[in-house]
Amino acid sequence: MSADRAATDDTTAPLAPERPVVDGRAKTPEELRADVDELGDELDDERRQHIEELRAEVGETVEQLAARLDAPARVAAAKDEVVATVQDRAVGLKDRVRERPAPIAGVAVLLLLLLALRRRRARRAAGER
Repeated sequence: MSADRAATDDTTAPLAPERPVVDGRAKTPEELRADVDELGDELDDERRQHIEELRAEVGETVEQLAARLDAPARVAAAKDEVVATVQDRAVGLKDRVRERPAPIAGVAVLLLLLLALRRRRARRAAGER
């Protein structure tokens, strides 16, 4: 069978003869549950438990996919995370300044002096031209 024909082929063979083919197009979830309930007497507790676990797993997967596709919620979550990180760093910096104000004040004064010298040189260079 060619790849093109396989892609357009709507029939699917079951993995095992006793297992139905579920492609998601033929029945609604309610209809599938009704089918499972009809088989209730034929299913043992282990198989019934397995079905319930698969339902829960599929439900979680759908929720995860929906969350991944919810771009506005992901952007808001990322923004909240960045804001929290910046706030934590600001608090940490504020605490460091309170613990050691003299060295940090000295660095700030040094930076202001360097900025003033740079401006002065820029003005002189502009006046010479």
